[in-house]
Amino acid sequence: MESRINVNNSVPVEVTNKKKKTWDWKVYWLEIFLGIVFLVITFLFFLKCSFNWIKPLNSELWAQYGDLIGGLIGSMIAYISIRLLVKTLQEQMRANNDVFEFNKECLKTNLINQFESNFQTVFNIYANSLANFKSIDGQDSGSRYLHSCVSEMEASSAKSMVADYSKNVPIAKKTFDNFYTNNRYCASTYFSLLYRVMQTIDEAKVSDALKRRYAKIVRCQLSEDELLLLRYDALTLNGAKMRSYINRYNLLKHLPLTKLLEFAYWQSKLKPQECNELDTILITLSKGIKEIFVANDKEIFQCPTSSNRYSIVARKEDNGKSLYLEVVIEKKTGTDSFCLNSMSDNDIYTLLQAYIRELLIYGSLESYSTEKKLVISKEIVTAKNAKKVTIWVKATSENLLIVSQRQLDNPRFS
Repeated sequence: MESRINVNNSVPVEVTNKKKKTWDWKVYWLEIFLGIVFLVITFLFFLKCSFNWIKPLNSELWAQYGDLIGGLIGSMIAYISIRLLVKTLQEQMRANNDVFEFNKECLKTNLINQFESNFQTVFNIYANSLANFKSIDGQDSGSRYLHSCVSEMEASSAKSMVADYSKNVPIAKKTFDNFYTNNRYCASTYFSLLYRVMQTIDEAKVSDALKRRYAKIVRCQLSEDELLLLRYDALTLNGAKMRSYINRYNLLKHLPLTKLLEFAYWQSKLKPQECNELDTILITLSKGIKEIFVANDKEIFQCPTSSNRYSIVARKEDNGKSLYLEVVIEKKTGTDSFCLNSMSDNDIYTLLQAYIRELLIYGSLESYSTEKKLVISKEIVTAKNAKKVTIWVKATSENLLIVSQRQLDNPRFS
C-alpha cells in the first residue's frame, strides 16, 4: 500500500519571490530619494553661497556643509543597514521554518511508511493463520471450515434458545466455549494475531483518519462467520483487551443481529427474506438512536418501514438518561408483506427487549453498561384500532445512557 503525501513548504515560492521583489523596490526608491535629497541640499547650498575666486574658500562654511551631508547620508545609510540586517534575519527565520516544516513532513511520511510496513507484515501473518483451521478429515479448511463450525453452533444452540434474551446469553457463550475448546490451537493464534493487527493500527503515530481507514480494511476482510466468532471471543476473558478496539473502530458493524445465537428463537419465526428485512430495520433503528443521543437538537427518530400498519419510534428523554422505544400496530383490513407479520404480539415485545439489551449492553461487549446499571420496563396497550408495545430503559445512576463510542469521544459526555 503506497502512501501519497504532498510535502508543501510553509511559504509558497511565488509568495516569497513577490515579497523579495517588493523589498528590493523599496530599497531602490529609498536610494533615489536620498540622491534627490543630496542634490537638493547641494543646490540650495550653492544657491546661497557667493563665490570670490580671489579670496580663499570659507573653510568653516564648507565644514558645516560636510557635517550636514555626512550626518544626513550617514543616518540614512545606518538606517538602511539596520533594515537590511532585520530583513536578513527575517529571511533566515523563514528559511529555518521552511526547513522545519519540510523535516516535519518527511518525519510524518516516514512514520506512515513504517506503519504501513508493520501493518502489512502483521496482517499477512494474520490472514495466513485462517488457513490453519481444518476439519479432522482435512476436507474443509479456512473460511469454509469456520462456516461449518458456525452452522453447527447455530443448530446446537437453537434447540435451547427461548424468548428471553438474558437466558440466551449464557447458552450462546457456552456454545462458543465448545468451539474454542475444539479449536484451541488455531483459535488462540487467530484471535491473538487479529488483536495485534488492531493494536498496530491503534498505536501507530499517524492521523486518526488513517487509522480508521486501515481499520475499515480489516473489517472488510472479516466474513459474517468471523465477525460472529470475534464477538463471542471478546465476551470472554481471553478477548477482553479486544473490546476497546471493536468499539472504537466499530468492527462488528456488518454483523446482522439475527445472525447472533441469542436471536435464534425469533429467527426461527422468520423466513430468510424476512430476516434480511428485520436486520435492515434494526440497523436503521440503531443508527437513528445513536444519532439522537449524540445530537443536542434531536429527541425523536421515526424508523422507516415498508408497512403501513407498523410504526416504530425511538425517543430520548431526561436529557439522555432514558430511552423509549414504541411499536404501534394498527388493526387494518388486509395484510401487507412485512417481517413482523409472522410474529405474535408477545414475540414482538420480547424481540424489542432483546434488541434493547443488545444495543445498550452486549452490542458494546458490556463496555458501556451492564444489566445492573439499567432498569428496563415494558408496557402493552391495546386500543380499538391499534396496539402499542412500549419498552423504556433508564440508567440506575445519574449517568447518561451510552449507546455508541461517538458519545464517549464527544466532550459533552466526558
